[in-house]
Amino acid sequence: MGNVSLVGAPARGDSAASTASRAKPSNGQPATQWLYEAGWGVWLHYLDHSLLNQYQPWGPEFQTHCTPESWRELASNPAMLQIAVREWNQIVDGFDVKGLVHQLQELQAGFLVFTLGQVGGFYCSPNATLDSITTAVAPGISFCSRRDLVSELADELAHANIRLIVYVPAEIPPWNPLICQAFAATGATANVAANQPAYARWETVLCDWSRRFGTKAAGWWIDNPNGIAGYQQTSVAGRTEPPVWSSLANALRAGNAHAIVTLAEWPPAPGSRWPISDYGSGECMPGANQFACGGRWIDGRQWFSESALYAFDYQTRTFSATPVMAGDQAAAQTRAIIANGGVCAWDVSYNRDGTIASAYFAALKTISQTVNATPVVRVYAEEFGDRSEPSHRQLVLDLYQSKPGVRLRYTTDGTEPAADSALYSAPVLLTDEMRQQGFTLKARAFAKDVPVGGICIRTFTPRDMMDLCA
Repeated sequence: MGNVSLVGAPARGDSAASTASRAKPSNGQPATQWLYEAGWGVWLHYLDHSLLNQYQPWGPEFQTHCTPESWRELASNPAMLQIAVREWNQIVDGFDVKGLVHQLQELQAGFLVFTLGQVGGFYCSPNATLDSITTAVAPGISFCSRRDLVSELADELAHANIRLIVYVPAEIPPWNPLICQAFAATGATANVAANQPAYARWETVLCDWSRRFGTKAAGWWIDNPNGIAGYQQTSVAGRTEPPVWSSLANALRAGNAHAIVTLAEWPPAPGSRWPISDYGSGECMPGANQFACGGRWIDGRQWFSESALYAFDYQTRTFSATPVMAGDQAAAQTRAIIANGGVCAWDVSYNRDGTIASAYFAALKTISQTVNATPVVRVYAEEFGDRSEPSHRQLVLDLYQSKPGVRLRYTTDGTEPAADSALYSAPVLLTDEMRQQGFTLKARAFAKDVPVGGICIRTFTPRDMMDLCA
């Protein structure tokens, strides 16, 4: 295919980005650029009901099996509730923040999705608003930990240049009857439309956490698709009072106007149809393969997929001791997703101290090594200018590598990248010549002009270009 130049015809040794076109895309979500650049990350479902059930601090006289009924029994017994609150604080206090972040650094993960709380109604960060509402039904009890684990984790992650996405359901915790009682949530408590006054108050709780975390929370992953659907009923034309889509978005972004948000889908899908979502929710069932990525954007939102490496016991709410997917299989899926412009997160099991369980860390290590063995070449369609013009879709090329301290160099003439080959620094548009003729791009990482790892070779035919623009 010969030697084909990138946009701006950079000379050997010059940055391709220095003369590249810089048109602003009209269909992308600029706030999600960091997520795209991260490529992949780790998900830690720090589940209150799972942790408390696993260690059962109340003894054999009360054997909970992580069902709504057993949690209602716990809440109705003041002595056991006090024990549960004490134990929850001890579990959160024992979380090894530095240990977890050190693992993530070694993995060169770009972000962490971390669970603030779930259906049991115990949370790992203080919330004065929630305490003020629940004190009438549970005096002297806080369902929030003393330790602000989320903020501490975010601070340590920031030192490692790793972003934090906070996971929390949109719903009032259905397994916690005291919280439901405090909010006067009745019936199907997850249903927003049926409990509008309760959810208007719940948004003030979410707002409190958002303001507490501020810019430390780069994003939010919001669960409870069935309840979320109720917002479609409350968000009628002209209505502004909560709960509506705009009030939920304002609550989640109260502390960080640039935080990215997604709301879960059911059935799971890599996109998100909800109007305030910036990226796809992409929740795969535990042990399932990731979704096939068809490009960077899906309905104008960043393509995103989350999959669990574990099998999950829904009765005991516990994770399998070892991954149910081989590390090399997960690694191949990760690299394919990144190559097509998507982003993925792997949900893993953890120890009591919050560090990643050894068997899962080994699988993640395989992912990291595979992804960073060679640079990943990404080409995706982007929309520019007036959407009414038939030729507004153009192809963007960029290179991905999460290994720190390296620079990427590439060739398009068939030769192997060398220390004086074109230097990559930012995404560029493909020229008409490249689209019409096709090209083979070879890329390699260099550290102080010394090659690091192997060479990535990716060939694009004219037909490939047409398919990418379709």
